[in-house]
Amino acid sequence: MGRLQFRRRSTGQIEAYYVYAFEGSPFSLKIGAYDRTGIIGFTLAHCRKQAQEFAALHKEHPHLKRWLEEEQRRIEREQAAAVACGTFADLIDSYVDYLRTQNRSSADAVQRELTVSVKKAFPELARKRGHTGSALIVPLHAAGGGVGPWPSSAGIFRDIAFHGHFINQPRYG
Repeated sequence: MGRLQFRRRSTGQIEAYYVYAFEGSPFSLKIGAYDRTGIIGFTLAHCRKQAQEFAALHKEHPHLKRWLEEEQRRIEREQAAAVACGTFADLIDSYVDYLRTQNRSSADAVQRELTVSVKKAFPELARKRGHTGSALIVPLHAAGGGVGPWPSSAGIFRDIAFHGHFINQPRYG
């Protein structure tokens, strides 16, 4: 498995590491600065606990350092994707713009209704950003029908998930 190791730097700072071997090569994961009092670093108890957590992960992932780096990159990609996704309000605006590009007479009515019924009524929902892997809303094109991003004979959303309840929205065409 691995072990807890302490190293003293030339500055006098003591740092804690979890050290393990993978295919005969040593690898180390920095736990952090050690301080007996816990004021400017981690206590021995904390360092031991972190080393035990690394040891448990090491059982599942033999090359722990590589796995942790891959996990960090995955998390960063997911966060970047979530930031790149627009808000629910952006999606509503996009749909209204789409209706206008199709010269739909209902575009203004849809905008008024969604502004009052969603954006103003549920501002937290309107500010909610989308993210990959989980849908807050179900656009109708995901429900089938129509050509292009929006079906030709259905409204903006089939259902809007809000706090575990589904609010059926009127269909605009």
